[in-house]
Amino acid sequence: ERACVSLKNDTYSLFLCLLSVCGCDLAQGGFFMKNGEYLCTLDYQRLHGTRCNGCGDFVEGEVVTALGKTYHPTCFVCTVCKRPFPAGDRVTFNGKDCLCQHCIQPTSPTPKDISASSNCAGCGRDIKNGQALLALDSQWHLGCFKCKACGKVLSGEYISKDGSPYCEKDYQIHFGVQCEACHQFITGKVL
Repeated sequence: ERACVSLKNDTYSLFLCLLSVCGCDLAQGGFFMKNGEYLCTLDYQRLHGTRCNGCGDFVEGEVVTALGKTYHPTCFVCTVCKRPFPAGDRVTFNGKDCLCQHCIQPTSPTPKDISASSNCAGCGRDIKNGQALLALDSQWHLGCFKCKACGKVLSGEYISKDGSPYCEKDYQIHFGVQCEACHQFITGKVL
């Protein structure tokens, strides 16, 4: 008599339960099924898991997602003071760092102007508790910081022209310099 296990209304011999990536016994430790393949927890994390952008460990359970990156709640911290952001507080992204409301004031180029207005430079509405982006000496809702030409939400790099943000592609199309020989846009310094 052979030992067997039932998986998804089918019965398999324990031999087949060893066919995870690492060869461990799936009947003993639990498993995930992905693309028709049975995987132990460690193999699933290694092949398909999401890593925390703060500590590099795999994230499970409660997570924080900001600007397309995933964090453990305790790892999503202010770049300056290293404290976790309190639930419901505004988080400001200045193009490089995530800052809490306490730390945003000293790093702002014109703290009086920026702190006086909590209106979004894109839509004009109030920026309430939540995430805000600091760019072009103004605060923006994350979804309102868009390329002036194509309307694509800008989540990292942008190029400013006359106080307006542009994605690199549209900046090059409207204002870029092309090489006379290959007709490619020149990036960096033009001599």
